[in-house]
Amino acid sequence: MPGFRAGKVPTSLVKKMAGKSILSEEIMKKLNKNFKDILGEDSENIIEGPLTTLNLDEKDVNLKNDIECVVEFAVQPEFDLDVNLSEYITLYDVEVDEAFLERELEFYLRQLGTHEEVESFEMGDSIYGWLRLPEDNDGTETEEDETEAKDDEGVQAKGLAIVLNPLRIEDEAVFETFANAKPGDKVPFNLSTISEDRDTVAKKLVHTLDELEVYFDKDVTVDINKIQRSTPAEMNEETYKKAFRDKEILTETEFREELEENVKQQLNSTAQRAYIAKVQKGLIDLNPFELSKDFFTRWREFKNMTEANSAKEKKEPESFTEADIESDIAGYRWTVLVQAVQKLIPELNVTNEEIREEMAKAIRSYFPQELGEEQEEMFVNQMLENSEQVNMLYNRLIEQRFLAAFDSFHVEKKQVTATEFVDIKFD
Repeated sequence: MPGFRAGKVPTSLVKKMAGKSILSEEIMKKLNKNFKDILGEDSENIIEGPLTTLNLDEKDVNLKNDIECVVEFAVQPEFDLDVNLSEYITLYDVEVDEAFLERELEFYLRQLGTHEEVESFEMGDSIYGWLRLPEDNDGTETEEDETEAKDDEGVQAKGLAIVLNPLRIEDEAVFETFANAKPGDKVPFNLSTISEDRDTVAKKLVHTLDELEVYFDKDVTVDINKIQRSTPAEMNEETYKKAFRDKEILTETEFREELEENVKQQLNSTAQRAYIAKVQKGLIDLNPFELSKDFFTRWREFKNMTEANSAKEKKEPESFTEADIESDIAGYRWTVLVQAVQKLIPELNVTNEEIREEMAKAIRSYFPQELGEEQEEMFVNQMLENSEQVNMLYNRLIEQRFLAAFDSFHVEKKQVTATEFVDIKFD
């Protein structure tokens, strides 16, 4: 402190100038460290906290009176858990049918073959261009449009980049309007020629419904940027190696088997992700309960303030929006439901030892050489200090448990072909 030697500042002056903040900080530390001991068994029901309010005066700083403070926690609400998801979810087990495999094989061979840009469209060619509304085509091109027209990866200033791929859009009638079309042509088009079903159109154009919304039920144009003609690769060892670099595949039969297994894994992974999302939505819908928006808003403010104060360089607390709070509450709601389900179905619990073992497996797969026990333990302990990595592994294990215990949620497991599966609509 200016005017005093180190260690010689009078205690009364320290109390006057910084007493409240020092005392407040120490009280908060004590509460945060010891609240579980203070609350005993009740601490198991705490979702988040403590959030402490202190109103200190000079008497408190001099420690002449008991200090009163308000301590708030978010606690788990009481509700009757319902896990009957039979009306919400079907878990699909996908088998690859021959027709689907043949389409995938054709797609692979085309992808692995040769590709050339051509000057005039023929059936079987792919068309790259921009979907445009009539008002976007005023007959003029701005400099900005020209710049965007060279970008094959995204949305133009006015228009949406699309690819009309005959491997995705199998109906040749869709392409008849492009007969003899050339790069630079503006060809009238309507998305309904692909399908009357909007979800199907989105899948075949590999775009979201939101991206395509403005173009539905309207006569638009496709402004052609390029036309690509593909020659499929031949079935030989060079092709097999290109497709599966880490596999030794020598015959067409082996290639088909590997492709089938690959496709099956991808489709079942999609089915499982859809199942997990439906489980989460279903449990939330079946078990409505309130969490205090006011508390979690103030809790976010407290965390951001704490983080800013503990930073090496002084900074302002991070701002947040109402959407951030809603996201926080959704996360806490899911945590409460998972814990409630684990009490009902104990086999869904994940132990710390299982998390450690998952981390050890990840470390072993990363290092080609064998690590000693001490070195592996050191890496595991370092990973455990990273809360994001711990949460990621915990959530992965939870998802695996929920998949394995589908019958506990009264869910039907239904076998479908790949052709049937790709036509299923997921919310």
